[in-house]
Amino acid sequence: MGIISKCVLLLLTLLFFSVPVFSSGVREDVSMTVIPIRVAGLKGPSGMGMAGMINSGTEIAAGYTVSFEILGTPDIMVSKLLSGEVDAAALPLNVAAKLYQKGAPYAMGAVTGYGSIYVVSSDPSIRTVADLKGKIVYNAGRGATPDYLFQYILTQNGLSSRDYVTVNFSYEHAELAQLLIAGKADTAVLPEPFVTMVLAKNPKLRIALDLQKEWSALQKSADTYPVTALVVKKSLAEEHAAFLKKLFAAYRESIGWVLQNPQDAGKISEEMGLGLPAAVAADAVPRLNLAFIPAPEARKSAEAFLSVFLSFDPKSIGGKLPDEGFYINLGD
Repeated sequence: MGIISKCVLLLLTLLFFSVPVFSSGVREDVSMTVIPIRVAGLKGPSGMGMAGMINSGTEIAAGYTVSFEILGTPDIMVSKLLSGEVDAAALPLNVAAKLYQKGAPYAMGAVTGYGSIYVVSSDPSIRTVADLKGKIVYNAGRGATPDYLFQYILTQNGLSSRDYVTVNFSYEHAELAQLLIAGKADTAVLPEPFVTMVLAKNPKLRIALDLQKEWSALQKSADTYPVTALVVKKSLAEEHAAFLKKLFAAYRESIGWVLQNPQDAGKISEEMGLGLPAAVAADAVPRLNLAFIPAPEARKSAEAFLSVFLSFDPKSIGGKLPDEGFYINLGD
């Protein structure tokens, strides 16, 4: 091979390795790679905290695109988490703990919602927990937060649902709300936004007991109990911590926006398919107890509430309290 041929070959080789590769005439710039992040929420109040992020768009950090999906039930959410289809999700705290105990590659980044459960009644005699003795109380949350919270409060006040209070679990929340509105049930344990819904449609109903205040009194603390956890893939926290901090900041701002703009948040929640009429969602916002508390700060209150689940049904949180690995710490 002559000198000229060798020079041409060398030049072609240098050009091949020094310029970006073209595919079908389109330049592929590695620096423009965008990482998709999938965030899931549930229908109902827990999903409302995302309304601000959805309203402001999905541009949270350069190099990442964030998409949101609202799911119908915790079971569907669990299925998507176990299959790795989502990167972050807001779901019930006890479900998050149970997934962690099963070895799912997710951990809690923050608490995004505290309790919003009340005893609603048309019975004027019910003013304290003791007044529930001998009453029939409807509750739609068997084996979930409304069930264990109510049992705990009754027991701690010297009552047990078995011996002193009859608890009827025959109806789901939507059905129970309609019974209360129609006057066919007079006392029930209900979460928001159903509380707002029934109070608006039946003037004889009132909030008889605020179970958040009852919890705080028993705990001798101003803190209430966390119910919604934001879980994220551990790999996301390990490999994309800077982005995750921005996502957390956006979520915190989103909740702040919802609290300050309940009417707009109500409209967006209806558009998001959260199953909440705009007016009901807007009116319920003040009692939804939305918040964004990073996992390390929320650990004490989370363990206190998970301990209630543990005492009534260990399987509901995976058999034991989650260890420190459950609580993601991104530092300052």
